[in-house]
Amino acid sequence: MTCGTSDKAVCVSHRHDIAEAAGEGESAHPAEPASAMQASALVVAGAGALLFSCFGTAYAVPVFFPALSRDLAIPLPHLTALFSAAGALYFSLGVVSGPLADRIGARLVAAIGCVVLAGGLVVMSRAGHETVFDIAYLFGVGAGVGLCFVPVVGAVQTLCRKNPAVAGAVAASGIGLGTFVLPSLAQLLIGHIGWRQTLLLLGVLAACGGLAALPLVETGTANDRDRVPHSAPSPPRLAELLRRRRFLLLYATQLTVSLVAFVPFAHLALFARAMGWSAAMGGYLIGMVGIGSLCGRLLLGFVARPLGSSCRVASVCALVMAVALALLLLTAKRWELEGDAALYGLGYGGVIGLTGPIVAEVLGVQGICASVGLVTTSRALGILVGPWAVGVTAHRLGGYDVPFLTCASLALVAALMLGALHRRLAPRPAAEVAAKLGWEGSRSR
Repeated sequence: MTCGTSDKAVCVSHRHDIAEAAGEGESAHPAEPASAMQASALVVAGAGALLFSCFGTAYAVPVFFPALSRDLAIPLPHLTALFSAAGALYFSLGVVSGPLADRIGARLVAAIGCVVLAGGLVVMSRAGHETVFDIAYLFGVGAGVGLCFVPVVGAVQTLCRKNPAVAGAVAASGIGLGTFVLPSLAQLLIGHIGWRQTLLLLGVLAACGGLAALPLVETGTANDRDRVPHSAPSPPRLAELLRRRRFLLLYATQLTVSLVAFVPFAHLALFARAMGWSAAMGGYLIGMVGIGSLCGRLLLGFVARPLGSSCRVASVCALVMAVALALLLLTAKRWELEGDAALYGLGYGGVIGLTGPIVAEVLGVQGICASVGLVTTSRALGILVGPWAVGVTAHRLGGYDVPFLTCASLALVAALMLGALHRRLAPRPAAEVAAKLGWEGSRSR
């Protein structure tokens, strides 16, 4: 098919539209200036530091449980339930903090979250009664982390436009690093200065984390027309999202992953003791999960771009989680248990760390904080139901064989669902797009 002279410009324009709609051709992004690259680096560094302090502190609090049970007479089951409730709160609070960040900016919302977290830790360090500690823990840690998490994840996807998957993975590595460093550091400090002073120091660290929120500010508007899918003129509303099959599949996938993801944090120590290992070994295994998570968050974002989709990478990571959970039941030696925990952390870190890039791919970057906040409510359900269901089942059956195999099966289902989501995002053939656009080429004269 050829074009007439008078129709040449129109023909070229239509070809460009078809290639762009089908996902073909080169990116329309111009080369980023050095100042923009430096600003993106500051955003990633600030987000990583903020997530390090917030989630490192949140995952360090369970280290205080034995001392709290002894000094404040708080039952251990009550403390573990409080941990799940705080986790559910900071994941579900994204429904509020996300739209708020879209409206007034991620920097202000994250800074407020750091202040709330720091204040809660200070009150916890001075608590002399169970009720005071419960309120400070639930609303200090739960609300504080909840105000930080979604705005930070959304800000990275909005501000780092060149390589959002890589930027999101590097920033999320702060969670893995915090999970590895702060619980071990807190355990060491408790033995030297006591749990009250250690909680106070964590509060100071959380307050300093607010300074890391300073780079999280929009430096200007940019054209996101080449992002997949194209940005909408306004953020999608809940009713509109619920009518989208992509969103429903995305939410179901995140819920399935979340039912599995937090189980090892609650049960690895108990599983190690059931196998005859010491309680210290259980804490060490959680540290190994943190190391694997750090590697997963830091490295897997770099392979998302060559593979063409964060969903595809996350699908592989969910498969790694399934394999690791199944292998846990076959381990007999210490090095096997340690390696398997690190392997699980690798898959877990990849799946969770790519949440922001996946939401950007599926729903676009317009109003992304609100979108991420809505999607992460699935984690609130997961952290409430998953660890509890595994604990009840393991107690009734007298072992972890059936619960861990069930979790492995759920992780496998999540991998298949992520693969299906990737196929929905795959570029369509140019002929199909041309037919949908209703374009008919010019006839040769």
